[in-house]
Amino acid sequence: MSIDPAYISLVAALPPLIVASAVCSSSETVLFGLSHAERMHLRSSHPRIAGIVDSMLAEPAGLLATILLANITINGAYFAAASVIALHETDPAWQVGISVGLLVAIVLGGEVIPKMAANAFRDRLVMVLAPVLYALHVFLKPVRWAISRLVAEPVARLTRADRVQQVTESDLDALVDLSARQGEIGAVEREFIQRLIRYRRVRVRDVMTPRVELAMVPRTAGRAAVVEACRRHRVKRIVVHGARTDDVLGLLDVRGYLLDVRADQAPMEPHLQRPRFVPEVATLEQLGTFFRAESVDLAIVVDEYGGLAGVVAVEDAVEEIVGDIAAPGERSVELPREIEPGVWSARGDVSVVAVSQALGVDVPDVHASTIGGLAVELAGGVPEVGRRLSCDGLDIEVLAVEHGTVRSVLMRRHGVDHVD
Repeated sequence: MSIDPAYISLVAALPPLIVASAVCSSSETVLFGLSHAERMHLRSSHPRIAGIVDSMLAEPAGLLATILLANITINGAYFAAASVIALHETDPAWQVGISVGLLVAIVLGGEVIPKMAANAFRDRLVMVLAPVLYALHVFLKPVRWAISRLVAEPVARLTRADRVQQVTESDLDALVDLSARQGEIGAVEREFIQRLIRYRRVRVRDVMTPRVELAMVPRTAGRAAVVEACRRHRVKRIVVHGARTDDVLGLLDVRGYLLDVRADQAPMEPHLQRPRFVPEVATLEQLGTFFRAESVDLAIVVDEYGGLAGVVAVEDAVEEIVGDIAAPGERSVELPREIEPGVWSARGDVSVVAVSQALGVDVPDVHASTIGGLAVELAGGVPEVGRRLSCDGLDIEVLAVEHGTVRSVLMRRHGVDHVD
């Protein structure tokens, strides 16, 4: 009885196809399962392999497309060969037995066992699989491009759901409130999540140390002036300016300056840090990106005309999420306090954002960053004691004014629109 050579070829092709399927399955598990620590170790021990891995994972969608294309092609060829082999038998029982056996072989040998091995030995298998998959990734690049341009993008345009409503901040707030009422999250978790939700719309001017509270000395100041500014403000760095306060020359490292062995003869220049400037209208999200890019933790805030508005530190941005962080000896800013139902008392330096959160009102995007500054902005000047002002459902009564600064206010939620 002669055996068909084509039949023998099909049978011989099955083991390599199972191996190829196993390579695709294990590659996906190995590459997408690498932890940050494993990738860092790979960079130090095998930089060439790490470079290959990083280049592929930089475009995860493309890498996944490569693996899927290869796996679909291999499995398609396997099942086509398996079908021909099964149909070569005339006995139905043999046909069913061969079909089930070949199916089990591809499931176990091409999927289950390779993925289990990949999970257990990622650090070893990546050395073998990364170069193989990278070569396949480069080879299939034209195919991926053609599928993306001719199939994926047209289908995406046809099925794009412009009618799908985006999740808004109000939706997230409602979800957090519902979770708190149902006991899924506690009060501390609720406040933390709500701070994160509002973080993106908080601006630098809302958290900065304003100009009137800055520790500043002119370039011509001596050691005694620096000591006095440091004693009064208890800061590690002082703003140094030229002839005008808007002419910021740098940030003086107080410790280095005061420990300089030249004492009173010590010049400021060697201890000045180059100032970095951020606009007061920048968001805290943009501020975080700026701090990371510049590798600094303190920046000079400028207004729309380029004048000095204040300074902002990375700590100010962090406090918007975790709450006030008071250093030893530092006076923390008190939050609005409800003294009777519907009436709150607050110092003038409390931020507008804190008032908005405490009273549950939406204060519009105003220029002022503190409630005292908001009172001045609404009044068009420094208001007198007892003056009542209104802003979108928030009533403000001025309680104390000192040296042109609103020191304390009373606030009510109200619908009055006029200004007395």
